[in-house]
Amino acid sequence: MSLTAFHYLTFLAVTVLLYYVLPRKIRWIGILAGDAYFLWRGNSLTELLVWLGMALFTYAISTCVNYLTEEKSKKVITMLGVIALAGALILLQDSSFFGLPDLNVSPMGISYFSLSWIAYLVEAYCGTSPVQKNPLKFLAFAGFFPLLTSGPIVKYKEVGESVTSGNALSLDNVTNGATRIAWGFMKKLIIADRIAILINTVYGNPYRYPGLFFHVANALFIIQLYADFSGCIDIALGSAEMLGIKLPENFELPFLSQTLEEFWRKWHITLGGWIRDFILYPILKSPLFQAIGKTSKKLFGKKTGKKIPVWIGLMISWFLVGFWHGGGWNYIFGVGLLFGTIIILGQMLDPVFTWILKILHVNTEALSWKGFRIVRTWFFFGTGLSFFRAGSLMTGFRNLKLAYTTFNPWIFFTGELYELGLDRTDFNILLFFLALVAIAGIVRFRTGKSIRALMAEQNALFRWIAYALLVYAIIIYGCYGTGFESASFIYQGF
Repeated sequence: MSLTAFHYLTFLAVTVLLYYVLPRKIRWIGILAGDAYFLWRGNSLTELLVWLGMALFTYAISTCVNYLTEEKSKKVITMLGVIALAGALILLQDSSFFGLPDLNVSPMGISYFSLSWIAYLVEAYCGTSPVQKNPLKFLAFAGFFPLLTSGPIVKYKEVGESVTSGNALSLDNVTNGATRIAWGFMKKLIIADRIAILINTVYGNPYRYPGLFFHVANALFIIQLYADFSGCIDIALGSAEMLGIKLPENFELPFLSQTLEEFWRKWHITLGGWIRDFILYPILKSPLFQAIGKTSKKLFGKKTGKKIPVWIGLMISWFLVGFWHGGGWNYIFGVGLLFGTIIILGQMLDPVFTWILKILHVNTEALSWKGFRIVRTWFFFGTGLSFFRAGSLMTGFRNLKLAYTTFNPWIFFTGELYELGLDRTDFNILLFFLALVAIAGIVRFRTGKSIRALMAEQNALFRWIAYALLVYAIIIYGCYGTGFESASFIYQGF
């Protein structure tokens, strides 16, 4: 079920109504019913059975860990549970990477819920999160429908109690959730799906559109991916908020980042946090990496030696980030190893860069310098995303060659950019709503408040007129596909 379909809005309204009609002690049953319907609509019978089997397996492992007292047994069972969930994710989602046949039974959202369930098992073992003893309440959390399309990736201690206990009806929660959903619809239908037309044209015929066509397409693909993914997250978070449940944010003004490392701390925050907590830190604390650190300090000195195991751990983590995104080498390289290499090289060469800036008397606090660093970060990120969009590693390198071996600046003056599927009117619409999103970001940066929070402080008449105009704009300017259903969310495919 697409989150931008009218069917989803009807389903959400019924679920919210059912939730608040039920007595508070059993309101979680309303969520469980919504989860069941959403899973049924989004999966085949086989996929649904696979999801249910994985969920019950996770519940059984966590229950065993909760009741066992011997540390070794708890550790072994937890490790078996984690390996089984990770193995299921790889086998069902990325089996072709290992030359295995595609089983075509991957449940919707497996890349998201499997990571959440792994975190649940690990934290149950460590005692840092409560264990849900009621199997039906666990299923309500495990299948919480706003999370199943594109995340965010959550931990039980963050949302579990809120999902499985009854939340009081709040008009603010309902209206704020609904406005966030509308904001997500605007990002997806007006911005992302409009840009997708141009991106598909350029990438669909690369020899017809080389040179600066590719640079324009890559810059716009960054915006498309952000509008698409964050729009989906807005709908998910808004849906949960209508039920009184607060989900973690997944973006924090990433486009103001001055380094790639900072960018990834603010982009897909929950994935980065999961990789850090459950991959990088355990690797660095392992006996093997402790030994590598000691040897490195002897060979390269204390300062450099202590960084070497960290850099190795970072490259492993970035490999997994790329692999998670698609299980193809274009993903592994483009949004994994390439970014990891750039970040590590930046750390290695930082003394050299600092020396050069000092010699050249560069004012690193100047707005111009910060602006340069932001543009540089965009360039690195866009280069990686070009492989993400290309479809294969070799196609990605071919596209880069076409982009840098042809110089055609006249396309900005001949009107050829308006022949890529978007006319002048479409570009004007796109620029207007991009400016709206940019203004919202600037407001957030300057005041620390979201645009929704500021709107809530305004007079009711002004506020509701603004809401009505937003809905009107979505209906009039939204891009729709066959049957008036928007294109699938990009991150829904992972």
